[in-house]
Amino acid sequence: MEKTGKTEFADYICLGTRGTIKSDSTLNVGLKAITNSCNLPKISMHGLRHMFATALIELNVPLETISAALGHKNVNTTFEIYCGIMDAAEQIKNTVSNTMDPAIALKNSALKGDQ
Repeated sequence: MEKTGKTEFADYICLGTRGTIKSDSTLNVGLKAITNSCNLPKISMHGLRHMFATALIELNVPLETISAALGHKNVNTTFEIYCGIMDAAEQIKNTVSNTMDPAIALKNSALKGDQ
């Protein structure tokens, strides 16, 4: 950026030598080289973006914060894309709590015995 004087993308972390945004295909080529050299499964930048958002959801980061981090103009966009993940996470949490928490399991078995 200093060479070109462009400041349009100053907030971006991955720019080309001319101060412009690198294309997805360029980033994916680099990512493929990294995953190959480290014997990791192949993943795209888009896949990494979804993993990032999913990890934040699992950490109970507020949706507004996730939306801002992803660059969504509206939190509803984030909600529409990731609401299935949030629902699934809640179902998993409930299932684990109801079956693996000893106090809840004891209570549930006592209730079944009353039937």
